[in-house]
Amino acid sequence: MASHNEVNGLPMHANGPLLSALRNDFGFDGGLCASDAGDVASVAHFHVANDTRSAGVLAIKAGMDQELQFHGAAFPQLPSALAAGLVTQATIDRAVSNVLRQKFARYFLTYLLTYLLTY
Repeated sequence: MASHNEVNGLPMHANGPLLSALRNDFGFDGGLCASDAGDVASVAHFHVANDTRSAGVLAIKAGMDQELQFHGAAFPQLPSALAAGLVTQATIDRAVSNVLRQKFARYFLTYLLTYLLTY
């Protein structure tokens, strides 16, 4: 989970250089970069995004994979950002792949499917 601070003027949830270093230099391979509820949307409060949608675009492009949901969350606005050409399908697919990889690695989906097929 990303921290709540900023480094060199960029909030951690939109700090591509540090999130990239986490994955590439420190061996955080296949891991999931997640946000606490409200943190992606708060990127706009750091004055690096104009609104919640652009905060979500900055965060996913920087390497955030998942945003814990709450009212006013940024990631649910990614489909409209995709339609507007602000983010690519490949960027969204990368984040979704990381989330699903972690769920499969922790047998979450296996247990869910077993439960659904049993009951």
